Amino acid sequence: NGCWPALPLTNADVPYLRQVEINLNAMIANQAHANGAVYVDMYTPSLSHNACSWGKWVAGIVPTTDAAPVHPNATGMAGEAGVLEGAMRAAGV
Repeated sequence: NGCWPALPLTNADVPYLRQVEINLNAMIANQAHANGAVYVDMYTPSLSHNACSWGKWVAGIVPTTDAAPVHPNATGMAGEAGVLEGAMRAAGV
């Protein structure tokens, strides 16, 4: 659900927007694989760090940090860097 005022969404908005994100990520992953690139999933590791959670990785629509609306904040960038580093190590990079 949304969390006013950072993420002013209705109960119906959140599942719809999550599905849009899932579909977009699937399309990007398919294109990456089709073109010999590696796709690193950031969606799953960030689920518990949404804009309404403590330790959030993303700013809300009305940001409370220096991040752009609905974009990773400094904590999110560090979290995503850790996910990316783990994927690189797993691939021997």
